[in-house]
Parts: sequence; C-alpha cells; structure tokens
Amino acid sequence: MKEVIGDLRRSQLASSFGVGSMVDLPSLTGVVMGLDYWEVAKCPPISEPRLLRAVQRALANPRIAEIRQGPPLPEQRNSPFPTDPNGVPVALFPRWLRCPLCSILAPTSSGLYKLQTEPYQTDKTRYIHEGCLKRGSRPESKMPGAVPARFVVACENGHLEDFPWIDFVHHGSACTVPKPNLRLYESGVSGEASDVFVRCEDCRKTRPMSEAFGRDNDISKRPCRGYHVHLHASKEGCTGTVKTMLIGASNSHFPLLLSVLSLPATTNPIEPALQRHWATLSAVTDKNQLAFLRQINQLGDLEIYTDDQIWEGIQRLRSAAGTTETDTSVDIKRPEWTLLSGSQVPILTERLKTSPAPSVPPSFRREFSRVVLVEKLTEVRAMIGFTRIESAGDMSELDALPPERRVPLSRKRMTWVPGVQVCGEGIFIQFNEVELSQWESSDSVKQRIKILVTGHEHWRNARSWLQTNNALSPPTARYVLLHTFAHLLMREMGIRCGYGTASLRERIYCASVSDSEGPMAGVFIGTSSSDSEGTLGGLVALGKSGILDEIIRAALARASVCSSDPICASHDPSRAQKLHAAACHSCGFVPETSCERSNSFLDRTLVVETLDKRGASFFGRQR
Repeated sequence: MKEVIGDLRRSQLASSFGVGSMVDLPSLTGVVMGLDYWEVAKCPPISEPRLLRAVQRALANPRIAEIRQGPPLPEQRNSPFPTDPNGVPVALFPRWLRCPLCSILAPTSSGLYKLQTEPYQTDKTRYIHEGCLKRGSRPESKMPGAVPARFVVACENGHLEDFPWIDFVHHGSACTVPKPNLRLYESGVSGEASDVFVRCEDCRKTRPMSEAFGRDNDISKRPCRGYHVHLHASKEGCTGTVKTMLIGASNSHFPLLLSVLSLPATTNPIEPALQRHWATLSAVTDKNQLAFLRQINQLGDLEIYTDDQIWEGIQRLRSAAGTTETDTSVDIKRPEWTLLSGSQVPILTERLKTSPAPSVPPSFRREFSRVVLVEKLTEVRAMIGFTRIESAGDMSELDALPPERRVPLSRKRMTWVPGVQVCGEGIFIQFNEVELSQWESSDSVKQRIKILVTGHEHWRNARSWLQTNNALSPPTARYVLLHTFAHLLMREMGIRCGYGTASLRERIYCASVSDSEGPMAGVFIGTSSSDSEGTLGGLVALGKSGILDEIIRAALARASVCSSDPICASHDPSRAQKLHAAACHSCGFVPETSCERSNSFLDRTLVVETLDKRGASFFGRQR
C-alpha cells in the first residue's frame, strides 16, 4: 500500500502536473512517475476515435489503442493514515534535503532524515533531521520538515537530475573525506543565488550558487548523463547542455497536448436517443413491431417521434455499422470548423449543443459572417509527451519538434496515453473571408508581417537543432490577426463573464485560401470543467448580439493604447529573437494555459491602429 501525500485533479494530470512534472507540496517535492508505474486497470478509458488517430499520427505509433483518465480518488478519505494502491505514483525529487535549523545538506540515502507523518493531515508528511544539533527539546511532532534543495540540473532534451553539490563546491576535485558534510547557507533575505552559499564542513571550501548560473559556469560544461527521473532510466550519448534550474521554475515542464471538441456522428437529434435504446431496438426487424414497443412503454424518450422516423433511424444505424471511418483529415480542427461554420440549424446532442446567433454584432457586420453559441461541449485532451527548458508552443507545428526533444512518457513503447474529458461552453466567431482576403493582400499588411517573419527566422537561426527542419513555417498575417483578436477578446471576457481569464481557452481555426481543403478563419473562446455538469452558462450569455458587440468594441478600444506604449507599440521582433510584435503583459498576453502558442505570434497593429503604426489593422480600416 502506498501512502497518500496529496491530491491532484484529473485535468491537472493531463496537463501542468502530468508525467515528468515536479509537484511542490508544503514539505515535499516529487516527480510524477511514468506510465510504466501506473495501475492501468484503474484508469477509466475515454472514447474519442478522432483524437486517438491524431495521437497515433503525432507519435507515429499505431499501437496506441486508448486514451485513459487518471484514477479516481481513494474511498477511505477519513482514515488517519490513508493509503491508495491505485493512485498516481510520485517519486521524491530532488533527493537532497536541507534542515532549516542547522542548514545541513544531504541526500535522503544518507540516513540523516526520517519520514514523519501526521494523522489525518497528509499535507504535513515530511522528512525531519533526527540528529539535528539545534533540535533542543523539540519532540518529533514539533520538528520542522526538511526542505528540498531548490536547485536541480536539466538539459534541453528533457533530462533531469539532482544538482551535483559535492562536485560543485569542490570545483570538480575530490574532498579530503569520502563522504563530505555539506551545509547550505543564506546570507541575505532576498533569496537570490548570490546570497546562497554551499560549504563543505570537512575541507572548509565555500562557493556561492551564483556561479552555477551565467554563460561560463562549471555546470554547463558538464556532460549530460541522460537521466530521466520519471522513468528511472538513463540514456547515454546525450549532447544537450546542462543548465541549473530552480525546482519551481516555469520552464521545468511543458506538456505536449492534443485536444479535440467531441463531435456527434450526426446532427440529427434522434440518433443519440436511438443509441441509448439500441439494446431493445436492435432486435426490431419490421416497422410494425414499433407499435407493440410503444404500447408497452419501451420507447422511452423516443415516444415523441413517429414510427416512420424511428424505423428510418434504425436502418441508418445499421447501415453505418458496416462502414469504416472516412475522416482522414490531418488537421484535427478541420471537422470542427466544418460543423461550426456550416450548420444552419441548432445542434442538440448529448455532447454538443449549439444555437447560431440570430445575427452578427451590428458594429461588425463587415468583419464577421457568423456567430455560434455553443451551449454545451465536450472536450477531450491527451498528453503525448513534454519538453523542458523550451516550450513546443513556440513552434507553429507540433511535428516540427525533433523526436529527441520530446520526452517519452514511458520506457516501453506506449499502448495508451493519459487524457481527460471536460465539459463546458463557448462562443465561435467566423470572420468574413472576402474582407479578410482583401486585407491580407494589402501592401501595408505584407510589410508589417515581414518583421514577424524576420523575428521568427532569427529565433530559428539561434537554435541549431531547427536548421534542417523544413516543417517549421513562419507566421502568417491571417493567423496573427486571429490569434491576437482571441487574446484581446479573452481579456475582456474575463472581466465580465464570471470566469477568470485563466479559465478561458482559445481554439484558432486558420487556413489560407491556397489550402487544399479550403480556407478557415475563426476563433473559439471556451471554458470547461472536469465536472460532469460542465459550466454555468456565464460565457454563452455574453454571446447575445448587443452584449457581444459591446465587448468586442471595448476590447478593441482597450487594445489601441497600451500602458507600456510607446515601447510596446514600437517593439520590433526583427531586431531580436522574439515571436511577437506589439503585445505585452499589459495588453495582449494571457495565462499560458489559455493560449495554444505560449503567447507567440501576437501583434496589436494587425488588429487595431496603434501609436506606432497605422494602415495595417483589420478593424481600424473600417472606422
């Protein structure tokens, strides 16, 4: 039986706290272990064939047969020392701990630390230094927990291991004793690396932690051992550069996620009801038998349909059962775009409910061609790997990520991936393709997008591992416009809809006119919850024509002037390795979990008129 040391939501296990991430608890820090250590039978499967095919393509692994959610919470919640054999395994990392009383620094394998638990308080599970010289008369229950050493080392290929404390303090040479005693001191209150010192008590050598950072440091000259903590495995021959990292650093774990909106097989509302009663209806061989089922009340919610409608539906389901899946589109967003932009009637199914708005916002009849209110949606997400040091969200295509940069979730060839199913709501806005094409072809827009393309080239040239990758394409004016508009809209909606901006998520539907499957130009702003009932409708309520019109006008007005102007408006990515132009935390950035591109490919100048540039905005030219 395994002790419970904390709880995570299923949605966290498939994103920010997924496999390979460091989970920082009050007194412990652990790494979520790989799929080899999970109890697969206790992880409920999720049925979403479209996402499963996308996962198989992304990993080039047709053996992946399932997407599974994390295990449910244990039943014995009121036990003094709860255990859970089916929970997600977490390994202690870093393994070096520091006593807050005497500042001794040692690994857990040294025998100096003892695991201490508190009844009914799993969050207080900690290690204590039994032989602390400054313990005094404190009993074990009053001893402060040893804290994890807050420095680790990692490389851009995703390898992670403990900081080499002994080699670092001795400058790579040997100490006078085989197992030296180390202490970690802080000389100031700022917590900066320059105020933190590690000292060997045996040979009296001392070194500041600031020497572990910077360009010319000893750590970066060390060869990477190729160790994956979450797999307990090493791979020789890693050529990555070792870097010092804090255990709470935001670049320690970037999940690689694929997500789809679950679409119904048909928009006919009778189909879900037929499937619910298929155990009974599958035996029906003649339409006249339906009259008998209706008489004995065996049709349930199918009572509202005629016998002819039910019989036609039965025949359709039987013919569909013998067909194979024909959706071969590589772009997983294309079917969603087709459904949201093409359906002229409400869709009322168990997993998706939409209602096209009566009209587009009056002030934007030229810019937008359609608004759809998605009152209920089901989104399924799957985690296929992760990166460290550098986010794959900076890349325009996930396929552009070299295989060696994508950290595997398992030592063996995977047959399933972790995922989550959430329910929610959202608003879909389709742009006017005629107006958008005219805007794209203007000289001012072509000149403006050049600086973003040049900045992208500089960013790519600074990374040697991207030089030979032709799959990495530069941003287009169409995508930058849609992406920036989605950010501006999310920031404004976060003020009014009752959900924080971090609860909103964007989906950008973008394809050029030259695309073989046709152009796409739309944004979907949604929110979701892992609760089976989904969300409360606060976002869809903003989709009413008058309210949405006001919100968009307010968002554009707020974006025209940034509090960081003129610095923000005049930012030139062509002179630096940046992937955004006129955008910053004051005007265009949103939380990382809300953005599908890590706040890259943003430019207010292509949306509205700014202080630095005029004539290239999509909305400003109409006013």
